[in-house]
Amino acid sequence: MAHIDKIFNTAKEHNWEKVKELIIQYDVADELDNEIRDNKFGNTLLHQALIQGEDKTIITELIKYIDINALNNNYQTPLQSFVLNTAKYRKEKQEEMLTLLLDNGADPNMISYSSSSYGYSPFLMACFMNIPKRLIELMKLRGGNLDYVKKLYSNFVVSSESSGTCDQIYI
Repeated sequence: MAHIDKIFNTAKEHNWEKVKELIIQYDVADELDNEIRDNKFGNTLLHQALIQGEDKTIITELIKYIDINALNNNYQTPLQSFVLNTAKYRKEKQEEMLTLLLDNGADPNMISYSSSSYGYSPFLMACFMNIPKRLIELMKLRGGNLDYVKKLYSNFVVSSESSGTCDQIYI
């Protein structure tokens, strides 16, 4: 398992060419989805790349091998990792990255459950994280569903005047 630590430490240094070499060297491409995860948070390399604000080329390559809706130990998907780290992307790259994730099957409504509490969908998380409205609108256009959220969370009230963003969500 030392090779997993080596791969993740190299990824954290933003040395993705070396990550590719290590994946080939250790012959672990088939394990990237389920077995190659960091020990602390259970992040896949896709989660890690999105947390670090890596570029489209790297994300596109990782999507080939890793489940776009994989959960880490905090029950977060890669899309949620992106939402939490949008500020690491230049404004013009945020929409491009979100589109890439959604085009490849990232589910904006996926709510993951832990044993102790309900999770947030990436769409709802985007609303609460106050990410740029244009990104929230894109998620809504691509399936982000407030009605779905309202069915799951009876303590939410969404104003009938809602603009379609999440401006009118109250807990």
